[in-house]
Amino acid sequence: MLADLQQELMTPDEAARWFRRSPSWLRQQKDLLRLGGPNGQPLFHVRVCRAWVLGRLCDLSREALRRVQLQALAAACGLESLHGLGTMRQESAETENTSIAVAAATARSAGTE
Repeated sequence: MLADLQQELMTPDEAARWFRRSPSWLRQQKDLLRLGGPNGQPLFHVRVCRAWVLGRLCDLSREALRRVQLQALAAACGLESLHGLGTMRQESAETENTSIAVAAATARSAGTE
C-alpha cells in the first residue's frame, strides 16, 4: 500500500508535464492541496491532481475542491472517508489541551509560573 502511494507522487516537473503546464503555473494554482498550509508546497499526487481537475471542471467552491482532494488522498491511503480523521483530530486536540493544563498545574505547584 505504501509503495502504491509513493508511486503516485510526482515531482513538480512531472506534475507540470502531467498538467501540460509549467511548474510556475502550478505554483500559482491556489486551490491545489498544499503541505504546510496555504503557502506550502503543492501536493503533486496523481489522485489528488485528478480530483482537482474534476473539481475545477465541476466548478466546485474552494471548500468543496479542498474536500474532494482530501477525500482522494484519504482513498489513496486506504481510508474509506475523512470522518475518522476528524475524530482523530479532535482527540489529538483534547490530548494536547490536557497536556498543556497538566504542565501549567505542575509549573504552578513548583512555583515556577
